[in-house]
Amino acid sequence: MKKFNLTEVEGVDGKRYYYFDLGSEVHYRPTYRVWVHPSLVEKEIKDEKISFYVKLPLKGVDVFPGKHPKTLVIRPGGRNLFYFYCPPGYRGESEFEVVEASPATEVYLFFEYQSERGSLGVGRGALIATESDKVVVEWRRTGRLYGEFGHGLMVLYSDGRENVFNGLSAADFKMIKVLVNQEEIEKGKEA
Repeated sequence: MKKFNLTEVEGVDGKRYYYFDLGSEVHYRPTYRVWVHPSLVEKEIKDEKISFYVKLPLKGVDVFPGKHPKTLVIRPGGRNLFYFYCPPGYRGESEFEVVEASPATEVYLFFEYQSERGSLGVGRGALIATESDKVVVEWRRTGRLYGEFGHGLMVLYSDGRENVFNGLSAADFKMIKVLVNQEEIEKGKEA
């Protein structure tokens, strides 16, 4: 589960609007400014200070591009919204591919530069809007990894759980699913 702290802005009409910046590109400019509908905002009071936040994944929302090319809007709707990020190795890059989700999946890619121009590494992430309750993502990264895995799979669930399978490819994952399904079918025949 990823928690984003929100910035509150009062509009000309007196209404309150909430947003967070997503990504960090050249000279730390955000990839997207994400506006969040007030009904999705959670409030926290700590040390007499009020802060607003949103936790991803979110159920029952829609995401669409805003009027400006680098803005997204999250409103109540009928889909699930997942957050995924793959950090790069030192002076490397990361990449990923959504392997399993519903056909009407939308992926909003963002970048996280590890330095002003990205020379220390460029990570990639995404907001993934889909109708399914889980998303399977295959990720790869390059650069100096200091003993960490360079590829793997992550399964994201709409209730916030995450399963990470380091060193596993999408083909391996599909083969395991086939074997598990075949084993369940054989158990059903025996019963």
